[in-house]
Amino acid sequence: MKHLLTTTAITLLTALPLQAESHAGADMTAGASVTAGARDLSVASLMQATVYMPENYTMDTTDITAVPRIWDAVGTVEQVFVDDDGEVAMLVVAPSGDSNAQAERIGIDAADLDLMTIRGDEGRVVAVYTGGMDGFAGTGAFDQAAVTDMGLKP
Repeated sequence: MKHLLTTTAITLLTALPLQAESHAGADMTAGASVTAGARDLSVASLMQATVYMPENYTMDTTDITAVPRIWDAVGTVEQVFVDDDGEVAMLVVAPSGDSNAQAERIGIDAADLDLMTIRGDEGRVVAVYTGGMDGFAGTGAFDQAAVTDMGLKP
């Protein structure tokens, strides 16, 4: 009987790390690395990032020295969703009062955002919304169930 219990305990202890490893990627932690285009960023660097909306914007770099004064801050990133490859797919944003958005939280597709790093500001990341004010203000409330159904993970 003692041998049976010992064998069972050893088998269970061996299996636990495999079970933990298979679920390790289920939820993104703040220290996790995600991909945005060709760049690797930490989830922590995206959380609370300010979302800006510029006028007459064309992206020619992902590294800037300062946020231009003509850019309007329209929200703050609250949550990051990634696809199965670890690529940023959607950012959940809390719109600011100046954005005219009707919802408290909106989901913005990563294709509508450019992520930039501000040099000299400890590598702070900002998001630039490229869809225009009408698109931002017209975005409906964030729907967690719909995003989960698309296979995206927080």
